[in-house]
This record gives sequence, C-alpha cells and structure tokens, in this order.
Amino acid sequence: MKTLLIYDENGKVFFNISGNENDLPIPNGLNYILTEIPEGKRLADVPYQIDLTDGEPKVLLEDLPKTEIQLLQEELKMTQEVLNFLIMDPK
Repeated sequence: MKTLLIYDENGKVFFNISGNENDLPIPNGLNYILTEIPEGKRLADVPYQIDLTDGEPKVLLEDLPKTEIQLLQEELKMTQEVLNFLIMDPK
C-alpha cells in the first residue's frame, strides 16, 4: 500500500492518504511524494516531516510507540528472567 503525502515548500505535510497506488489522486501543481511507510513506522512527530535539505524530498519516519500491552509483556519477561535466575542460582 502506498501513501501520498502533499507538503508545502518547507516540507510540512498538510495532507496524506493511503491506498492502492492506482487509486490515489495525484495532484497537479502541488509538492507531493508517493511512498510506502513500513509497518511499525509513522510520520515523524516533528514540524516538517519531509526533509528537503539536499534537494530530493525524503520522508522522516519514526517507530510507533509501544502499546501498554507491549510494555507489560516486556516487564513480565524481565520479571520471569529474574525469577528464573534466582531459582537456578540460590545463595
């Protein structure tokens, strides 16, 4: 699935839509980039999500934040590892 990002002259995205590449409305006369945002990523939470410094637009992405369930799963795993260590190596 592709994502169409329409941005201003500074790189600030003001419209985005995802879908089948053939179904996306390619704008005429506006700055845009057609890209694929990988699973687990999102547009960066910064004022300008398109980097225009070297003349070629680059989408700035960041990892999706972990959900509460993912954080709890990690905490449970660490607790289990500590318990396993204490059981295996009693002092």
